[in-house]
Amino acid sequence: MSTKLSLKAALERRGATQDVRRGPSDTRTLDVLLETATLPQPVEVARVLKRHGLSLRKAHEAINKLAETKTAIVAIPAEACDQLGADLLAFGVTSKRVTRPDVDPKRVRETSGLSQTDFARLYGLELDTLQNWEQGRNKPDSVAQIYLSIVQNFPEIPKAILTGKERDILVHRTTALNNMTMTITYKNEKISLPSSPFWSIYHIDAGSKPVRKSSGNKS
Repeated sequence: MSTKLSLKAALERRGATQDVRRGPSDTRTLDVLLETATLPQPVEVARVLKRHGLSLRKAHEAINKLAETKTAIVAIPAEACDQLGADLLAFGVTSKRVTRPDVDPKRVRETSGLSQTDFARLYGLELDTLQNWEQGRNKPDSVAQIYLSIVQNFPEIPKAILTGKERDILVHRTTALNNMTMTITYKNEKISLPSSPFWSIYHIDAGSKPVRKSSGNKS
């Protein structure tokens, strides 16, 4: 019997009396990101998800994704999110609410110090689209909002990608513990770097140690 079939059977047996009352069809749900390093008790995790509003099928799908990729996104009733986090943590699974940014395109552009024309050219936007956003005729969709939020909060990332310097990684550290290391993932490769109370730009070459290119005081 396959693992998936065994899990489904166990859930059906152990969860037969655990069904929750379904709310109305308009019950507000929130997207929640689930992450785990290991999944030693998948049936218990699935039971928690089911108890907090997921169907048996959705809970089963989430467990399979966690087992395969260590990550899953589920839609949970809003009122259940806080308790869900505490219940999942007991089994080594963390949960984070997924929120969509709501940024002001004009403020993002003005903060960059660029004109509308230059901002649109640099970040691959249509000039009339940017103008419509700034004048309130249209609103950026969720993907554009995420992009603008990255431009606003981490401007070096899109600049590095758009100028072919994506191997330059801007690392921010806010801790003053200099004798610790941090691990970053770059193109599926885990790399350990020394922590620092300053920001540093590291250049990553395949098969070689990261080289610090420049650094400065934390802004």
